[in-house]
Amino acid sequence: MFNMGIRSIERTVLVILLTLFGYIGQASAENIVKFGHYGGYAPVTHGEGQEVRGILVETLKAVFEKVDGYSPEFHGLPWARAQKMVENGELDAFCTVPTDTRSQYVLFGRHAAWAPTPVAFFSPSSPNATKIKSISEKEDLRDINLVDYVGNGWSEANIGEFNPNKVTDLENAFDVVRLHRADAHISPFAMGTYQLNQLGMDLDYVELPFFDADYKFKIGIRKDYPGAAELQVKLDEAIAELRAEGKLKEIEQAYLDNLK
Repeated sequence: MFNMGIRSIERTVLVILLTLFGYIGQASAENIVKFGHYGGYAPVTHGEGQEVRGILVETLKAVFEKVDGYSPEFHGLPWARAQKMVENGELDAFCTVPTDTRSQYVLFGRHAAWAPTPVAFFSPSSPNATKIKSISEKEDLRDINLVDYVGNGWSEANIGEFNPNKVTDLENAFDVVRLHRADAHISPFAMGTYQLNQLGMDLDYVELPFFDADYKFKIGIRKDYPGAAELQVKLDEAIAELRAEGKLKEIEQAYLDNLK
């Protein structure tokens, strides 16, 4: 009788422990935030699967280091698929430019995790080099022969009215500029500089600060992620701290320094 009582207690304790560990495991899994990234956007995000790396990955790691109870997980994918997986709930978040469509299924934070500098890349020997250097407002682009690659959503929304020439990819866009078949191509400075380095090309550039508001990469968490609103508050606070500390600029600069 006594042994049976001991065994009963042991079974009860075992059940309690299994339930407890199961709960802890479940809680831990719920605190993983799975990010979908474009795997072909070097040096911002590049690489397949969980081998993805880049400026945004390092930035998000720094952000989450300041947020207790959550850990990021990164997945490099074709960009359209990454967005669809967040929308379908297979992934939890991405970091990109907010749009009305994306805002239908994710909650964006207030602060930008990455705010790249948009620039117009041009050939220093271009016949229109002086005109390009004097660009001070968006309307000035109307007199510039722009080129862009097919599928650039930012371009379609922000400079589509200027009817830029379309080529297949970024490499061809830069090549067209180099050969003076177009005056300029607009890209984030970090991405454009990285690609030019990879291509062995040397182009000049002029900053376009009037586009700054349109080039804010913010964390978007799917609206049905548990505690999404509360998490965004914590992430915004972390981003603000990192920006004040100069850490966000430091991460970007480290990638740019590696190009030299």
